[in-house]
Amino acid sequence: MLHDIGVFFGWILRAFVMSKTQSSWKTETHELFDGGCKVLRTNQNGDVYQLHVWVKTEGKLYRKSLRTKHLETALEKGKEEKST
Repeated sequence: MLHDIGVFFGWILRAFVMSKTQSSWKTETHELFDGGCKVLRTNQNGDVYQLHVWVKTEGKLYRKSLRTKHLETALEKGKEEKST
């Protein structure tokens, strides 16, 4: 029983430390078309940029990997994808 309590509080402490060190899941965000879509990086995808577009009529988030680590290329691909 005492061991279980120690494990539980250890888990809470690790969760608290992780929340302080990784306060945001977005690491870098760039808006296109006056905020109509975003090119961003997250903690999970590392160095690769993704395109996020909120589709109001469907009430859904469209997300696609741009498969590049270079910002200028990601912005160009994001503009091309949004226009199609």
